[in-house]
Amino acid sequence: MKQDTQYNWITTAIFLTILTVTVALFFTFSEIDTRDLSWWLSLGSLVLAELLSYMFSFKLLKGGHEFKAAVPAYLSLGTVLFFYDLAVLIHIVLFWIILDVSAQAYLWIHLLTFAVALVIALLLGLAKVFVRRQEEDERMRLQSMKQLQLVVHAARLELEGWQHAERETLLDLLRKLEEQVKYSDPISLPAMVLEEAQLMEKADRLEASVRSAVRERHTLYSAEELRGMIQDLSNAIRLRNEQLAILK
Repeated sequence: MKQDTQYNWITTAIFLTILTVTVALFFTFSEIDTRDLSWWLSLGSLVLAELLSYMFSFKLLKGGHEFKAAVPAYLSLGTVLFFYDLAVLIHIVLFWIILDVSAQAYLWIHLLTFAVALVIALLLGLAKVFVRRQEEDERMRLQSMKQLQLVVHAARLELEGWQHAERETLLDLLRKLEEQVKYSDPISLPAMVLEEAQLMEKADRLEASVRSAVRERHTLYSAEELRGMIQDLSNAIRLRNEQLAILK
């Protein structure tokens, strides 16, 4: 945290130094009667470019972990910002100092340059959001199968404490079910969301039923019903895997 604060202070100091030098140069090498609209446009555009660069650098320092996770997006935005800064300098030198175009034309040149850079940056931002949502969806689907495996594992552990003649038979079925979940494709597709939600419901119901059979004396669940639930969940997983293989 202390190191991040130092980086922020250094970045701010660099920005303020560059800003001060820019403003000083503009005011030092100009007369009051020459400070027309084009002069103010040049100064404002240059200060805006410097401010955007500072904000981008500050964002990188503040969100270091996020930057590492989304390097292509940030590099793209940085490239757009670099070319915008370069375009502003070229406009000042070429259209203001050398060609001395009219103030209205000069204004439109800067506005169009800023608009183009803004549109490109917004499109890159949308792409970044889309990619992040895709990654989050994939992570959630991956966690879904992991959660299913944990629920089945918990049901097996619970069943190991059941004093019943059918315990070993059911444990055998649950071990096979665990293996089936373990070797199922962990990465799903958006089209399979409903099916996987139903899988979780079946798994949760199985785990709750096993817990009831083991812990409650007057349970409503018999060994035969538990066997049927295990088989039903196994069939549902097999069907899910087959559908997923077809869709992929």
